[in-house]
Amino acid sequence: MNSFSKNIYIEFLLNYPDLIFENESYDELLLLNITNFNNAKIGNLVVLTLEDNSIWIQNHFENSAYSIDNFEELKYILNNIFKDSILWVIANKNKIWFETTLINNVSQIEKEPNVTYEVFSWSGKNDHIL
Repeated sequence: MNSFSKNIYIEFLLNYPDLIFENESYDELLLLNITNFNNAKIGNLVVLTLEDNSIWIQNHFENSAYSIDNFEELKYILNNIFKDSILWVIANKNKIWFETTLINNVSQIEKEPNVTYEVFSWSGKNDHIL
């Protein structure tokens, strides 16, 4: 693993010692598959690094990848996803991917015509289709 990915992995282990995940890293990059035992539609979460030393988080849905600036932001997002304080939104316009974002409340969505917003939560209890 390259030094950037290794540092993210070490931070992850230090901050989440009880979290159940699979380390599926390969070559120089980090790939962590975080298990969701809630049987929620969002499924597991994946944290990965890329060659440009960027950090990404995604779930198993197509077009769900979300760019993370640094480990502190990753920690903030993960902590709040696990508490259902951050919800994942995948929007499709006329059945074609339109945008992916994270929100704190469905009232933050500025609806546009012909756009379907699928909202996913870690627990599955706050899932919506708007």
